[in-house]
Amino acid sequence: MALVLSRQRITRWAARNESWLPNFSEKVVLFIITMQIIFTLKSNHTSIGGAPMAQPYARFVELTSVVDLDVPRLLPLKCLNERDWDHFDSLVSVTVTPFVLFATLSGLVHARFWKSTVHDRSHAQGRVRYYFARFMLLAYLAISRTICQSFRCKSYDGGDEYDRPDLLTADLSISCTSPRYWAMVVYADLSLLVYSIGIPLALFFKLYKWRR
Repeated sequence: MALVLSRQRITRWAARNESWLPNFSEKVVLFIITMQIIFTLKSNHTSIGGAPMAQPYARFVELTSVVDLDVPRLLPLKCLNERDWDHFDSLVSVTVTPFVLFATLSGLVHARFWKSTVHDRSHAQGRVRYYFARFMLLAYLAISRTICQSFRCKSYDGGDEYDRPDLLTADLSISCTSPRYWAMVVYADLSLLVYSIGIPLALFFKLYKWRR
């Protein structure tokens, strides 16, 4: 609400500082992506038994972990579900949200500019695609990590009552022999093609036209 009420003031401020804002925004994007990579490397290194990161670097990475964009971890999504929220739910949420967001933004732009000229409507839709692409660059690592976490299982000591159950490393509530796990694997495979492989390929073909 505050941003909506201050829209004109923000627009004027951006116009006064347009000489340095684009370069600054690029540096912010690079910083966020770099910290996402460092946070992922730290998590993977620790999960396989590696030595913890030395201080004060570990503390700095933890303080900036919010840029990791791990929405299921940052938000209390378990409160929205009567049953326990598991990794499959997180996987579906992070892979469906971009489609819903893009459809919503496109619908709002269409409703806002449906009486405008074709040029204005096309320009507005182009801006939506541009900012959505920037968003996907920031969310790419978090989405891909959630997808890849859907496959790794580990055997645990079940005691005398259970015979070493295989459980999902990212969520011990999911058994790797259950139908829910195999349904998640199929969905993760499709998501892997769409996001982890599809986004780099789309960027490659988009940039290939400008190679010269």
